Amino acid sequence: MNLNELNDISFITFTNIGYLHYTKNLIVSLEKSNFPLSLKVYCIDQKSFDELKQFNQNILLEMLNDETNTSEKIIGWKEEGWNTMAFSKLKCIYKELLINPYVFYTDSDIVFEKDCLAYLLDNIKDYDMLIQKNVHFYKRCPLNTGFMFMKSNEKIKELFNWNKININLFIFDENYINNNLNKFNYKTLE
Repeated sequence: MNLNELNDISFITFTNIGYLHYTKNLIVSLEKSNFPLSLKVYCIDQKSFDELKQFNQNILLEMLNDETNTSEKIIGWKEEGWNTMAFSKLKCIYKELLINPYVFYTDSDIVFEKDCLAYLLDNIKDYDMLIQKNVHFYKRCPLNTGFMFMKSNEKIKELFNWNKININLFIFDENYINNNLNKFNYKTLE
């Protein structure tokens, strides 16, 4: 892995003040594992932005400014507001797909124990995306969108182009990705 490859990767997550304790835990785990990429954290609300600014200077911060999601609270899986929270995730990813050849997305509740970047770069090959599979096999949702490494190509940009998705019909990102498996070439992670 060379320096140019590292500069070609957007490493991102998103958060709000309700999820901030998870995000801080993610940041600490990256430091402990000497992860080679700087994490860019998209903040949904000003409170999370301000607190992270004081918490760690080694991360990149950006306000999402998402008119469809201004929630500051933690929202449980599939509870009211979950769809807009997941829609914000698509917006962050799409924005980064327009910037770099690769986007590495992690949910903010994931902890890194070691550097996995060489594995991802070695295994992306002809695939559009490397993605984790759900621990329990779900027929409708075999893939888990909490950890994804993607090429910024036309198929993936089209998949994440939130401007073409009706938010009123959007349930959540995992459902959306799994319903569109025929539109991109993927490999599940070990």
